[in-house]
Amino acid sequence: MKSTFRATLVAFPLALSACIPSNVVAADDRAVTSTTADLAWTDPVPPKLTGLYESVSIRGDAAAAMQKAYYWFAADGTFTGAALVLGGGDSANTPQFQTLGGTYRIAQDQLWLGEDSEPATLRAAHGHVRLTSAEGDLVLRRVGD
Repeated sequence: MKSTFRATLVAFPLALSACIPSNVVAADDRAVTSTTADLAWTDPVPPKLTGLYESVSIRGDAAAAMQKAYYWFAADGTFTGAALVLGGGDSANTPQFQTLGGTYRIAQDQLWLGEDSEPATLRAAHGHVRLTSAEGDLVLRRVGD
């Protein structure tokens, strides 16, 4: 179970091996969203992320399986995450939280979660960050201040 979430958060952070194939679910039905269309992704990318972030938009192939994600980023370069995913346990339709932790780094507008991960492109906009990879797009909102 943890390995599925690790693949999700490290490879994109959104690639689930246990998800429904994207060609089975219509593109319009492969998104978990809230209003992020008004955000201008022009803020400088921070050198570190700190605090709690929650997903407000999940798009792409993994949105068919991932319902919600939370991340805690510490100033020392460590993080922990939890995602509510379908297909992570005994039944493909039973949502379960999966967790992951490790180190992260940001360089040249890229975010790496873990030592061996592929980077995601990182953008920032007024209390939000967007992670983009081949698997999709994840928008996180910073919770509290």
